[in-house]
Amino acid sequence: MAELCVVVPAYNAGPHLKSAVDSVLAQRLEGLEVVVVDDGSTDGSVDAVSGPFVRVVRQKNRGEAAARNAGVRASTAPFVTFLDADDIMAPSALAPRRDFLLSHPSDCAAGGLPSRLIDERGRVSAEVFERMAAKYSFPFRLTGAFYREGGFFPVSCALYLYRREVFDRVGFYDESLPAAPDCDFHFRLLKTDGVTVLPVRVFDRRIHAGNLSLAGAHGPEFRPAIIEAVRSINQRHGFSPKEILPWERDYL
Repeated sequence: MAELCVVVPAYNAGPHLKSAVDSVLAQRLEGLEVVVVDDGSTDGSVDAVSGPFVRVVRQKNRGEAAARNAGVRASTAPFVTFLDADDIMAPSALAPRRDFLLSHPSDCAAGGLPSRLIDERGRVSAEVFERMAAKYSFPFRLTGAFYREGGFFPVSCALYLYRREVFDRVGFYDESLPAAPDCDFHFRLLKTDGVTVLPVRVFDRRIHAGNLSLAGAHGPEFRPAIIEAVRSINQRHGFSPKEILPWERDYL
């Protein structure tokens, strides 16, 4: 039985998907499984991933929220996290967060920090971890009050390792949202409990022309639909951020 599941939603992920899956398998963690959710791809990219610890779940194209939900439902592992199909998991990203949850049974999730920004070819564009880590005193506790008071911390689900039971308690990703379902899920979770963030490198974020959320020739900017969606989600949960900007913008 798997102890920890990494869900990788994939829609026409091209050459990046195999690198993403390989970076998870390189963790060499006992009890690890990777669930790749093929969200109706037509480019054959999912056919390039296989292995004894990899499962592929196929569905018609229904979007990122539905793909993540399908991955969670496909696994019985007690710990679940996510990785976008174009990103790379940092070495030793999983074990410290899993060990923290094993030693803190009342915690619902454990977070970490982005590691680096990389380009289309995997070349490092910016180091993120040290600069972001310098802003916080660890272990850092994320709460709803932190955001309500104007604080900022990335809501990307790839940063957090969750107990599987969290999805039964607060619900799955909202498939009706046009964008940013991880933002909504993050805020729903924080209504029930805080989340401890550890000084752990979690993933390299790939910046490229095909990003679903980012655009901009002079540095990453949210696409208009993302800004509208994030603003609506913040209002839904009673938050009023002064600006809605991608965290990546601070590092490029």
